[in-house]
Amino acid sequence: MNNKNLGVFLISLVISSFVLSCGEKPRDASRRDEVRQHSDQAMAELDREVKGGPTPITTAGKPERTPAPAPAAAPAKEKSVSSEAPFAKKRPGWVQATPSDPNDIYGVGTGSDLKSADDAARAEIAAQLKVTVSSSFSNTVQEAIKSSTQGKKQTTSYQNQEVSESQVRSLVENTTLKGVTIQERWQEGIKIYSLAVLSKTGFRDRALSHLEEGNRNLNAKAIAPALREYLRALGEAWVIPDLTAPGGGESLAVVAERNALNLINDISAQVKPANLSLTSRQGLPATVEVQILYKNETPIADLPVAAGFVSGQGRLEAGMASDSGGKLHFQITSLSPSSRTASIVLGPDLTRLAELPPDLNLNRIFPPFRGGQVQLSAPAPKILVAISEENLGKPQKPSFVESGLTEGLAQEGFVLIPRRNLGQEPDELANSGSESLKEAGQKAKADFLILGTAKSEYYKNIMGKMEASRVRVNLKVIDGNTGEVLTGLDRSDLTGTGATVELSAVNALKEAAKKVPELVKDKLNQI
Repeated sequence: MNNKNLGVFLISLVISSFVLSCGEKPRDASRRDEVRQHSDQAMAELDREVKGGPTPITTAGKPERTPAPAPAAAPAKEKSVSSEAPFAKKRPGWVQATPSDPNDIYGVGTGSDLKSADDAARAEIAAQLKVTVSSSFSNTVQEAIKSSTQGKKQTTSYQNQEVSESQVRSLVENTTLKGVTIQERWQEGIKIYSLAVLSKTGFRDRALSHLEEGNRNLNAKAIAPALREYLRALGEAWVIPDLTAPGGGESLAVVAERNALNLINDISAQVKPANLSLTSRQGLPATVEVQILYKNETPIADLPVAAGFVSGQGRLEAGMASDSGGKLHFQITSLSPSSRTASIVLGPDLTRLAELPPDLNLNRIFPPFRGGQVQLSAPAPKILVAISEENLGKPQKPSFVESGLTEGLAQEGFVLIPRRNLGQEPDELANSGSESLKEAGQKAKADFLILGTAKSEYYKNIMGKMEASRVRVNLKVIDGNTGEVLTGLDRSDLTGTGATVELSAVNALKEAAKKVPELVKDKLNQI
């Protein structure tokens, strides 16, 4: 270093020392200079993340910085950003170690801006809850069953239900979004730390309030409101599994679930008809009348009811609720072609009643109504199959694919209606409207129509020795009673080979005739 540069350096050093000695401790000034060095970068990040303009930041040893000109009112911000949380004036201990408290759950997050730091802190709380909820969720069911049955024989299988990952995630995410607050922040350079807190006390107070309201409703024989309050108490208590009433005692989650279980076990359903035997599938839709009773005598009003197939497959109307007399009606609108018998079970639609996250699926955890079953039987469905087939652009009659499909369905017990009952070309009819399809189905007296096309085309030469062709099959499965297209099949990967193009095309159609029956049966099973 030459003398000139050395002189400049010494002068700068003296001036800096003089400035630092005027009014501040060296340690505080050093921290202030570090923050000042990066403040412009941090503010630029915040401008992008927070709507409506920059968010004021209070840093250690530095007053709140606001842009000029100062706004007349606080700028609008995203709901997920709690810019009101203060910045610590000195490095807090929670930056190194997350606090622990019997009444609160804490999470620490970091990021280059407020939003990312806050989100990371919330995510840490969610991760803690996810572990505790997942490990205790099913145990709560078991404990409630033990205390509610008092040794009685169990006739339902709900106690073996396991909580799923999506149920835990739904419960935790809905809770953390509404219950977590950002308590404090800290900034080191461009790195921001956020401390989030979730109060256990709020969950306990809300759970106790719901339990008390449920008891009041039950005493007044307002059964649906009572059940709703018990379930809402359970929704609060499940989030913090170790919650107990003030002074300790039994888990609030166990209390809430036991109350709900006891109440559900006292609800029964009178179903008419309980056994429904159809002489024809043309008898659908069929109407079922239900009355919901408390202790077999008191009608329950305004109770949402869910119905579902526990064996067989079909379609039901949804969104049912009992009227003032405890009555409701629902319709069995269709039965799957593959189902000859079916069993339908009714139960309270608890998720809808309590307005809890749908993914929680309380209906799978609690039992159905006593007596809430409908047994359904129907004859084998009548199916008409009609396929327009082309081989290398020329009509192919008889159809290989149609013959293979009708034979395969007959082996499964379906009743096959002759194609001549259709009265028109299947490819034209398949692309017509639902009214035309309904008219065709009813005229043929078919429960289901399977209409479409199968067309072979040349594919390629294989190593100069063999020719390959492929078949495209496009089919629709149609409800013969309504004209509704229930499902379809569209495949173009059915191939065949031969010494000539013509032989390879025929072999491709024959191969399709072997594979299409299984493909269609899979589709029918999904209806």
